Amino acid sequence: MKHWKFLLFFIIPLFVGCNSQNDGGDNNNPEKTSFRFVLENAPQTYLLREVNDYYSSVVLGQISEGLVKLDPKTLDVQPALATSWETSNDGSVYTFHLRKGVKFHDHPDFPNGKGREFNSSDVLFTYTLASRKNEKETGSHAYNSFLKGTIVGSEAFHNEEASTIAGIKIIDNYTISFTLIHPDLNFVNKLASIYLAIVAKEIVEKNHETDLIGTGPFMYDKEISSPIPHVILKRNPNYYLKDENGRQLPYLDSVIIYYDNNQLEQLTMFEEGKLDFIQDIPPSKITEVLQERIKDFSGEPPLMKLSNDPLMSTQYYALNMNSPALKDVRVRQALNFAFDRDKMIAHAVNGRYTGATYGLVPPLPKEFPGYDFKAVEKNAYSYNPTKARELMAQAGYPGGKGFPSLTLKFNVGTIHSAVADEFRKQMEKELHINVNLEGLSFEDKISDEQLGKGDVFRTSWFADYKSPETFLLNFYGKLIPLDKSEASGVNSTRYNNPKFDALFEKAKIEKNIEKSNKLFSEAGVILMKDAPVIVLWYGEQYIIQYFNVRNLETNAILYLDLTRVRVQDWTKEEYEAATHKK
Repeated sequence: MKHWKFLLFFIIPLFVGCNSQNDGGDNNNPEKTSFRFVLENAPQTYLLREVNDYYSSVVLGQISEGLVKLDPKTLDVQPALATSWETSNDGSVYTFHLRKGVKFHDHPDFPNGKGREFNSSDVLFTYTLASRKNEKETGSHAYNSFLKGTIVGSEAFHNEEASTIAGIKIIDNYTISFTLIHPDLNFVNKLASIYLAIVAKEIVEKNHETDLIGTGPFMYDKEISSPIPHVILKRNPNYYLKDENGRQLPYLDSVIIYYDNNQLEQLTMFEEGKLDFIQDIPPSKITEVLQERIKDFSGEPPLMKLSNDPLMSTQYYALNMNSPALKDVRVRQALNFAFDRDKMIAHAVNGRYTGATYGLVPPLPKEFPGYDFKAVEKNAYSYNPTKARELMAQAGYPGGKGFPSLTLKFNVGTIHSAVADEFRKQMEKELHINVNLEGLSFEDKISDEQLGKGDVFRTSWFADYKSPETFLLNFYGKLIPLDKSEASGVNSTRYNNPKFDALFEKAKIEKNIEKSNKLFSEAGVILMKDAPVIVLWYGEQYIIQYFNVRNLETNAILYLDLTRVRVQDWTKEEYEAATHKK
């Protein structure tokens, strides 16, 4: 992949930004502006506390906010509905000071249809709602991923042993505190998760939660189903933030988000000017785009700009630990050793990605200081078909004899079909076992995976924040429902190893980040040895956008904050001034 980055160095103009006057746009410019982009799939839920997929988080993240959010450039935590916070000396109590004057979007459920002011009671209501049992008598994603085992009293409230959550206290209308069971280095980072965004009691109690009423920079307008499904968000005229020049944010009048899982169609829409940016170029089209569009990247100002960066994400196959065929660890290890990831990448994704050899957590040592990638790598898997066949024989399946067929389920679209077919061919060749492929919609794939209806599932994970914890949480045994018929929303493999859990818990409460990440890596070693996954590759992105899209910050977790984004053509003089070319 180095040759692509070398070429990009020459064709992408160095753009150092422009002054705040230009960033904000012309206050006298009456032109209506819209920002258009595409997601591979529609949101899987409109209930904030249940969000566990990237697509829902992108859409709902423009509408709703939590106490804090991430800086889209650095991914550091910054204020949102809370302006500041402090921590007790022992790290167990966090006190947040809330922003005054923030209003929910207008809705008929509010008096006179006008959005009322946000306050501490909304925070308490949101976290209490997320801690209640849902319609399926299980915990919400917010509860299972965060509240359970973190905030004092959340579990007792969830189990209906208490009428309130003891660890959440309203001090006054604009101050609220959280008492933790154990100190947690990542506590504030987790509060930026969309599943902890604030909801209004009136909206929920009148069963209008899916009307999407939040406090964010954009408001839900409407959805259109054809010819290409999309949602339209409109500017919130009462948003509380202003730019450095006092201009009301957001700059955009609307945001249009299309849903289309065909990357070739996405690229066509972009080239026809129907999209302002796309998050990834189809692997088969990268060379063509670079060669045929070089003039578009090198003008002054250029028409487009292209960037290539590593992502804080991992693609993998999740193995159902309840599948009789996969209960023997030697079988799971054999599947890992038998898979030639380099061949898969060459044949199925045109050499686009780097095969995974460092375990589940992507090898980004600057982002995860102290994480022992070398130790994990020693216990990860490279192509070794001889070892794979030995393990299958030890498990009682010499030459694959007597081994049942496996079912691999994947969501159709993009490259997943080709990758699955390559996996099927390799397992047949190396282990003489049969893999049945089943392509599903994204929604059905998630449902079957969480219910354990199948053996192997194509999945991926994007970090929620800068910590190995966000990856390893998906294998924490205490998140598995006791009833096997219930969906396992977080730990979909139903992997359960007390040694892994103990290290994971110890890492969570360690106060030093490097020591914490070292413990997480020890858990990562155990995970690789137990092999509940087949790690495929680590993510990277080829983002292409029109150059008139300004202030769009891209990052390693594909977090999109459109508050300051605007669309405005450059004059030559403005461009020269911004890049200091005069």
